[in-house]
Amino acid sequence: MQNISGNQASPEIPINENFASLEWASCLTRNPATSSGLVLGYYGGLWSGLTIADGTLSLTASNTHYVVVHRQTGAVSSSTATTNWNKPESYARMFEVVTGTYTIFSVKAWHGGFNGVHGPVLLPVGLGVNSVGTGSSVDISGIPTGINRVTLALDGVSTSGTSRVLLQLGDSGGIENTSYVGALTESSSASSNWVSGTAGAILAGATAGTKRYGNITILRQHPTSFLYTITASVYAEDGASGFVGTTVCHKGLNTDLISLRLTTVGGTELFDNGSVNCFIG
Repeated sequence: MQNISGNQASPEIPINENFASLEWASCLTRNPATSSGLVLGYYGGLWSGLTIADGTLSLTASNTHYVVVHRQTGAVSSSTATTNWNKPESYARMFEVVTGTYTIFSVKAWHGGFNGVHGPVLLPVGLGVNSVGTGSSVDISGIPTGINRVTLALDGVSTSGTSRVLLQLGDSGGIENTSYVGALTESSSASSNWVSGTAGAILAGATAGTKRYGNITILRQHPTSFLYTITASVYAEDGASGFVGTTVCHKGLNTDLISLRLTTVGGTELFDNGSVNCFIG
């Protein structure tokens, strides 16, 4: 930064230039000029390729508020719940604000910390381990919009029948069960197999009780598109032999991916063992 000497002419010029150099750091920080009572003001600016205008948030009395900015739209919002606060893949943290009856009591800035607007993002984020239960499908919801990568980890997933397990994607219109383009290659030391289908991404294993272990990755092809590629590496073990399967499939949606479903080609076989862990990022 430029130094200012005691007898320097027009010291305001280098001072303003120093402020201009730090302009990025002020974006989405507290604006004292527009903060009053229960109103929190913040500075706009250029952030992550987005132009954000100066703004204010009206907070409720006697609450803790969690203020975040959406990573894709730049929209700033506040909530007394931590739902978006704990979705760093979609929202960056700005402030944790405690209000009194008439005024803001305290403001904790998260800008430079983990998952803050100017800090590193901690990913992947887990949506939790789901037992497959005993139904004919396993649904995973709660995937935030704007996500580019989702990974599923299968741990001993099996069904009661011989119909193959498949993965289906869902958007705001629900789970899609058509227009999947891709195939499964499956091999063991004694044989190999090739299976294709359009109702979903087909996984290895076609024997009742077959336990499946491995990973499935769903990847958005472009940040502004709704075309997703599904790849899976799954080891299927039926007690007598084991198969290694590789699945590659693509599927276009109408809106963002927000849910997943594991089911079977036949649609009636019941899951009877194992768990699925979902990671974002």
